[in-house]
Amino acid sequence: MATISVVIATFHRPEALEKTIRDLLLQTVLPKQIIVVDNSTTDERRKPKSFSVTGLVECIYLEATKEGFVNAARNEGLRRVTADYAVLMDDDMSLPRDLLENFLAIHEEGWDAVAGMVSERGVPVPSRPTTGLPFWNLVRHRHGTSRGHTIAVPSCLVSLRQKMLEEIGFLDEAFVYNYDDYDLGLRIWLGGFTLIQDPRANASHLKAPLGGSRKNLLGDERILNKYTAKYYFVHKHFGRRATRMEFAADLISSFANCRQKHFRVVRDLVIYFKAFRKYRAYGCLARHAETKREGAGLHAQAGGRCQRQEGQPV
Repeated sequence: MATISVVIATFHRPEALEKTIRDLLLQTVLPKQIIVVDNSTTDERRKPKSFSVTGLVECIYLEATKEGFVNAARNEGLRRVTADYAVLMDDDMSLPRDLLENFLAIHEEGWDAVAGMVSERGVPVPSRPTTGLPFWNLVRHRHGTSRGHTIAVPSCLVSLRQKMLEEIGFLDEAFVYNYDDYDLGLRIWLGGFTLIQDPRANASHLKAPLGGSRKNLLGDERILNKYTAKYYFVHKHFGRRATRMEFAADLISSFANCRQKHFRVVRDLVIYFKAFRKYRAYGCLARHAETKREGAGLHAQAGGRCQRQEGQPV
């Protein structure tokens, strides 16, 4: 029988995490592993109490090497998975008892990746409004409440074949929220793997008011990260010309939608220009932290590459 492991990156949510783990330990099909990667501030990291009371599931607690990089934390957990499939979920989830059983049943139909259906306050998260632009309509394809093909995957509830993850190189650690779901889904598709969104695998995202590393990005900083991540994503997959076109489209859209709010236009323009200047070096902080573990000389070499890249004309 196929096996399944669960990887959870957590950030200052010990109570919510304990409840999520309890739900996992009550599954009709138990996970082979529960791997928690603690991305909290170093002096506030604590091993979940639930890990000391079970002998049926391998429970692994890891302290994240890099604080604040959620994809890096997830990758640390994913590299420890020994099961056939790895489920990514957030630390504040309420899970039906048959969630993992349903994930495995859907995988048995031949799917390499299964995007689950996420609900908030009892209501399925609907499709995000489309922009009318063909490209973004494509990546949001069937990102709604029905069963169907999709490209964007919910990183808070998705099951992935472990061998597929190894082949595509795991998650891109450059992303600090925003567009990482699009990137993962698109790389799965480009790699020739199968991906389905299926409401049989469903869970509730509680969106706990306390904790969660998204709290580190608020206001204009959050908006700046969103657009920097978008330009990085477009450039990564479609090149410089496509990125310039996306940047121009954002400028035009801002003028068209905010003609009566000049202060908002100015704010948007400042953010777009900052994001466009920064996107080439978007992943350098994550890559610098990674190379520190490989030696100071390699770190300096990577830093030089990032600096040169950031200084290149766009």
